[in-house]
Amino acid sequence: MANMAYSAKDRRRRQLSQNLLTSSGVKKYLGALGTNTCDLLVEVGAGRGTLTAELANFADNVDAFELDPEFAKAASKATSQLPNVQVHLGDFLGSSVPATPFTLAGNLPFSRTNEIMRWALAARTLERAVVITQLEFARKRAGDYGRWSLATVQSWPTHDWRLVGKISRHDFRPVPKVDAGILELTARPSPLIVHSAMNHYKDLVALGFGGRGGSLFRSLRPRYSHRTLLRAFSRAEVPEKTVVAFVHPDQWLQIFNQLEP
Repeated sequence: MANMAYSAKDRRRRQLSQNLLTSSGVKKYLGALGTNTCDLLVEVGAGRGTLTAELANFADNVDAFELDPEFAKAASKATSQLPNVQVHLGDFLGSSVPATPFTLAGNLPFSRTNEIMRWALAARTLERAVVITQLEFARKRAGDYGRWSLATVQSWPTHDWRLVGKISRHDFRPVPKVDAGILELTARPSPLIVHSAMNHYKDLVALGFGGRGGSLFRSLRPRYSHRTLLRAFSRAEVPEKTVVAFVHPDQWLQIFNQLEP
């Protein structure tokens, strides 16, 4: 019977990517979160409430979401003496976007990171997200390899991405196979391009990443003349043979402003 119960818990842990932070991991995360407080903080994946209790010091109100009933019960108990914390049992992705500005926090389930970050990007009242992801994911989104992803470049006019910390896999229980990164996503107070041009910009980026030939110049060639591209790339200081992923998001904006004035 005990073996059956263990197997059920193990399956649930794997399905929900339940790797909880140790005390040292919590300390590293809080260091990256900073000292500024906010009115509302939304936590994804409260676990047993260890991090949730600490987050109560960073916001007037904390809404923590936990999908696992056993963990949600433990998190509620751990925060029962904190009047500004509310633990919600259920899927965070099924929740409504807060009507007021908020910060997103938490140790994200690795298997659902993409879904959660898409939610964050679409949330109009999001001010900032400081979340734990697989290190590889965080490095790619933040351009830490010197190359940038499609998602980062497309969202660059409205959001800034930064890798603000790393957490060893040994700072989790159970220990996952990979290290983690602390990824910060910040909504810009004002977009870097006008709203009416946003879809045109995203379309250009999609064309660049979806083209053939590897270089951004060749990917854009079917739509623009050679002369037009030479002028735009020269002003953005992007060599003609630069591979798409190695064009900095700021250079993408310069190229766009030259091609679509």
